[in-house]
Amino acid sequence: MPMVQLQKTIFVINFLNKNMKQIVICILLLCSFAFIACDKDTPGNPISLQVPPTEDFYTPEELNNLLIALIQCYDRDIVAPPNVVNAAFRSQFQNAYDIEWETCANLYKVSFEIERLDYDAVYNNQGNLLLYKYDIPNRELPTAVKQTINAQYSGYRIDDVDKVILANFICYDVDIEKNDYDISVYIKEDGAFLYEDRH
Repeated sequence: MPMVQLQKTIFVINFLNKNMKQIVICILLLCSFAFIACDKDTPGNPISLQVPPTEDFYTPEELNNLLIALIQCYDRDIVAPPNVVNAAFRSQFQNAYDIEWETCANLYKVSFEIERLDYDAVYNNQGNLLLYKYDIPNRELPTAVKQTINAQYSGYRIDDVDKVILANFICYDVDIEKNDYDISVYIKEDGAFLYEDRH
């Protein structure tokens, strides 16, 4: 090995030996920043969520009734919906996986995941998206919704929250529990009570 190359090699080895701790710290910091940057698009962060428009051909009262009908309805599993429904779903939720279809009251409900986040969506038989919902962290529940729960369900603990998107309004499907007794309550984002489903 030529003397100059040998000297360079020895210099690099000595540099690494003296500065290994700082190098490792720098690598760890870079990895941490990369993880934080990626974490901004992880489930629970609304910025990364797909938000297809829901069809706006129902009055608020009709949407209320539709939501309640879906809650009360007993779903029936199906292998696949009509082609027009499946095509609309595939175009609006392109990254969906773990897809399961059900039908109820002449509507089609699909459960699926995107980026490890649970979704449900409801279509009519023309392939129009009527509503969809997805899990959100409890901390993202609006203050007005929490106030309604505290006023009407004193002593209950919030267990799980879904944000429900309809054409005319947004509401929250909140699972609450007290002494092993579970209730699902549906409350608009302004705190207006919609419906209660006792398990």
